[in-house]
Amino acid sequence: MQTILIEFLFKAACVWLIGFAAVYAARRGSAATRERIWRFVCVAVLLLPAAALLPGWSLPVAPAQVSPGRHAATEPIRADAVRGLPVPVEGPFAEPPLAPASVARATASDARLWPSVARSLAWIWLIGSALVLVPLLRGLLALWRWRRRAQPLSDECWSSELAAARAEHGLAREPRLLLGDGIRVPMVWGGLPGLRPFVALPPAAAQWDRARIRGVLLHELAHLRRRDGQMHMLARFAVALSWPLPFAWAAWRRMLALCERACDDLALELGERPSTYASHLLALAQGDADGFAATAMVRTRDLEGRIEAILDERCPRRPPGPRATGLAVLAALLVFVPIAAFGGVVAAELDAGLDEAEAAGESAQDRAARAAIERGVDFLVAAQDAESGAWRADIGYKLNSSYRTLTEGAPHVGVTALALTALLEAGARPWTDDARGRALARGTSFLLSVARTEPGYVQFQGSRMKGHALALTYLAKLVALRPDPDLRAAAQTVVDFTVRTQMAKGWRYQPYTMDGDIHVSALQLLALEAARDAGLDVPVRSLERARATIRAFADPETGTFRYQSGQHARVTVATTAAGWACLGTTELMEESTRKAGLAYLVREMPKHDERWFGHYVAWHASYLVAHALRTWPEAETAKLAAGLHERLLKSQAKDGSWPNRAGPGLAYSTAVGCILLAR
Repeated sequence: MQTILIEFLFKAACVWLIGFAAVYAARRGSAATRERIWRFVCVAVLLLPAAALLPGWSLPVAPAQVSPGRHAATEPIRADAVRGLPVPVEGPFAEPPLAPASVARATASDARLWPSVARSLAWIWLIGSALVLVPLLRGLLALWRWRRRAQPLSDECWSSELAAARAEHGLAREPRLLLGDGIRVPMVWGGLPGLRPFVALPPAAAQWDRARIRGVLLHELAHLRRRDGQMHMLARFAVALSWPLPFAWAAWRRMLALCERACDDLALELGERPSTYASHLLALAQGDADGFAATAMVRTRDLEGRIEAILDERCPRRPPGPRATGLAVLAALLVFVPIAAFGGVVAAELDAGLDEAEAAGESAQDRAARAAIERGVDFLVAAQDAESGAWRADIGYKLNSSYRTLTEGAPHVGVTALALTALLEAGARPWTDDARGRALARGTSFLLSVARTEPGYVQFQGSRMKGHALALTYLAKLVALRPDPDLRAAAQTVVDFTVRTQMAKGWRYQPYTMDGDIHVSALQLLALEAARDAGLDVPVRSLERARATIRAFADPETGTFRYQSGQHARVTVATTAAGWACLGTTELMEESTRKAGLAYLVREMPKHDERWFGHYVAWHASYLVAHALRTWPEAETAKLAAGLHERLLKSQAKDGSWPNRAGPGLAYSTAVGCILLAR
């Protein structure tokens, strides 16, 4: 919207300035000639919004500079930076110096500020345009009310002069003569097609002499002959569109003045004596008609100039002929069409200051989601434990409808992995020297350090296999950005531990457990697939066994998945989402089963969220649903994804966090909320 606004005002300014230049060049011509130029200008301004239909052209513009971190996937990871140590200036991990962190932060801040300011300006522009049209609507309403009260004027003198004036102007349709209170000067209305035009007269008109009647009718019918009513409405809309431009208002006032002078010239051309006609204007100058949307004969603000022009015998009065009009139309096309089609410089300059997604045309919901992610990530950075680099939370597990806490406020492996994933998907990188980059580096160092307590097991103070899977998923994403030997070796040990602890029925909360459940097994499988995609060594047999385990939890008829493989195990939104997150892209499931599973999630997910709002159960289910949505065509899951995003946007707190009334804490719910919106 902001690009449209700036580009339109730029083009409208060019059109109005060209109009001023053309009128100045024709200053020795008649009033009708100069007024005709303003007509072309107004039509050109009104056609500017339709310029998108024209084949555009633009000047070459240098590509905009991209701030550090915007395309960080192409930059190498610094292994020492991940561990929080100084970056070497020599050796295999040496890199060119990055831009100062203050520059990167300023660029990001400007990118976020621009769309907000531009949207505000766009709303101001639209509201201003509506306010400019208010007097027109008020005038139309006043004229409609006056017309209902007015009485037809059937005086013989008026009727004969009206017929004569109509014949002299060559009008095919005779206007009505209406007499009524509320006006003091003659006016004419003929602005809408299909509505019979009429001349509005004050009560005193019944006593006017024949000479004044003829002068008034010659002037008012000249407006009908020139179609001034329609042009004045078009001009008003043109001014409403370009109201921030001062010369648009100046052109509007000048057009009204030239219109009256052009009608005066027509009346004089048809035989009116200048001195007599000028005396009629002076006699009628006691009233003004700005409150009506009609064309009045006398407007006192320009009366002196009109009388001078009427009495000046050297003033040209002949209107432009057909040849001159044709040449003017051709000239207007040659000038205004290229301006309307021109659409490169202003948009490019504006887009250079906007975020890439904004310039590409994000939807309103996408922009709201991006803003919510920014607030959530800022909350996470502020909540990180400065000493350990982890995110502290309550370590525990779900117990019936509550959350059983084992350790309060401890460095939490799973929450740390989720927070790091949220930062990573929001565009942060651990090798950048800014607050988010440093938070990633410290958090990654924590995960790698606790993975050494037992080779490959990412565990700390009682955390369980779910946290391990989330840590592996994050490390795999980090390795995928740009493999680093040290980081890759550390992540490979985590993969090996996951494969080593796989049992016949999958995985459960503790390693080497003979029993398994779909929640822990699905998270391990998703982590192994992310590791394989990152180029880590994952045995194909391990993936196949894991998928077979997940498939054993399925109910082919309903498309749902059970918590465990027994027939009487519970079925929930979370268990079903976990199953489809793992098997949605495989050929192991029938199409009918897939459709039934999607229908179940679409039907049950909103009710599940409403029941468990803010609970660990709801966040866990939503996290798995987001994974499941990526396995199905976007067109089929649009409704479910839109509902999930809408609930997230409505429930975010002012500090950027999301509620967690039962579970590890705000860092957990906020990290999951950011991850969900990023997908």
